[in-house]
Amino acid sequence: MKRTVQEIPMMSRHFRRCLPLSVLLVVLVAFVPNHSLRAAPRPNRPSPMRSPFRPGSTPNGRPTGGIVAGPATPVTTIPVGSGPVGIAVDPLIHRAYESNSNDNTVTVINTQTNRVVATIPVGNLPQMIAVDTRLNRAYVTNYLANTVSVINTQTNTVETTINVGMGPAEAEVDEQSHRLYITNQNDNTVQVINTQTNSIVATIAVGNGPLGVGLDPADHKAYVTNFNDNTVSVIDIQVNTVVGTPIPVGAGPLLAAVFPKIHHAYVTNFLDNSVSVIDTNTDTVVAIIPVGHAPTDIAVNVDNHRAYITVQNDNAVAVINTTTNTVVATISVGIAPAGIAVKQEEPDRVYTANDLDNTVSVIKGQ
Repeated sequence: MKRTVQEIPMMSRHFRRCLPLSVLLVVLVAFVPNHSLRAAPRPNRPSPMRSPFRPGSTPNGRPTGGIVAGPATPVTTIPVGSGPVGIAVDPLIHRAYESNSNDNTVTVINTQTNRVVATIPVGNLPQMIAVDTRLNRAYVTNYLANTVSVINTQTNTVETTINVGMGPAEAEVDEQSHRLYITNQNDNTVQVINTQTNSIVATIAVGNGPLGVGLDPADHKAYVTNFNDNTVSVIDIQVNTVVGTPIPVGAGPLLAAVFPKIHHAYVTNFLDNSVSVIDTNTDTVVAIIPVGHAPTDIAVNVDNHRAYITVQNDNAVAVINTTTNTVVATISVGIAPAGIAVKQEEPDRVYTANDLDNTVSVIKGQ
């Protein structure tokens, strides 16, 4: 997450800069009043602190607010490991891969039966996951190990481990160019990995506290959220260079996704309860959408023009109509949903990793 936020009481700059995504989410969830859930244990977690923002307030002059109730939606719950954070789907082999930050594993789910079929040991404090369907690989960032685990999705084994920068958080794959993009939160860089050789080909300096990255391969751009700067850096992925000036967004930008067909990038602003919409032609913010309390991850469904956002403090998923930039529904899921993924081959399937009740929710009919 990247951008400069107002000083949070009792929260030092060290913690704002150095907490991994899974720990940061739990700490920030504890800020919000009336959140009655007891957080699961986390390594090196500081004491709970109060949020400087309250529901209905407008930090930094930006809108906040609740989400619109929608009709009941079928949701299936799958028990997984401890502290699920990231999730990604390989539609070609009908598998979902979900990272468990508390027990250093990845759970593999058969998406046709919604059953766990494998558990894979990975590095210390795994965070987000990306899947390369062409190479039959899944990539997992291990925050405390400063590594990326490369999983062979045919055998469900780790075939190699790549050393990267400090505090790797997000991973995104461009399958056509055989490139993997990793945000390193603690050294303010994005690293580019050749997925055919598993070697680092570029290290790019970005803003303060980079967490999320969204790819637009058609326009040759990557959008990187800088949590401590409240900005988004734009990278030209043809030359691996930051272009233009950082784009100001909401408070605490966490993760990002791009809808190339309509030239929009979406950024979850965790600290002001909104999603910023960026026009990727002009690299300017064209809309700010209130979504609910503590929006975290985002996934785009290009088939039905919807964006799905995990709203952690509401235990819900907000559904945005990307044509009108409005919330059209909310769906109740597990406790403290973090990562989210859409199964593109069956676009009515959405998966969330629910950090505090150790489950994955499967949403149907959206």
